Amino acid sequence: MLGRIFEIIEKYLFPDKFYQSIYEIDFAGLHASGITGLAIDVDNTLVPPGARKPDGRAAALIGSLRDAGFEICIVSNSTRRRVAEFATGFGVFAISGAGKPAAAGFLKASRLLKRDLAGMCAIGDQIFTDVLGAKRVGMKSILTKKLTGIEIFTVMLKRIPEFFIIRMYMKKAAREGAG
Repeated sequence: MLGRIFEIIEKYLFPDKFYQSIYEIDFAGLHASGITGLAIDVDNTLVPPGARKPDGRAAALIGSLRDAGFEICIVSNSTRRRVAEFATGFGVFAISGAGKPAAAGFLKASRLLKRDLAGMCAIGDQIFTDVLGAKRVGMKSILTKKLTGIEIFTVMLKRIPEFFIIRMYMKKAAREGAG
């Protein structure tokens, strides 16, 4: 039974890749592997939580990704008004109130970007929203470390089991020589 639990954790909660920051992701390698659609989280992935508008670093990243041939959709559980600021600032599609890890936001991103799920990757800082949601629909996922320690209480609570899942992932990645 314990083996089955670990199988489920690996299948739904282990990201395909883990990076220190969205700014360190090997996007050229991702594109070369056939991924051309990105479903990107905002808070603690692109900008610190509560940021009202995109900062220069995030805007430069999104611009370079678009220039490299990626189609991008912001997929966030945040409010429409707030997410719209980012979509407008970046010139990309956006889905607010996505209800992650529900499948609907990820499926809608795939439709908006006109990409099948195999050509999509979700990028975010939370296992129980970004990774789980992507894995539920068969999308690749990249987990990043959170940008800051600023978080709402419910997210802080989720970080406790995430810590142990990340440790399990890192041990497995070390055994397999991947990351």
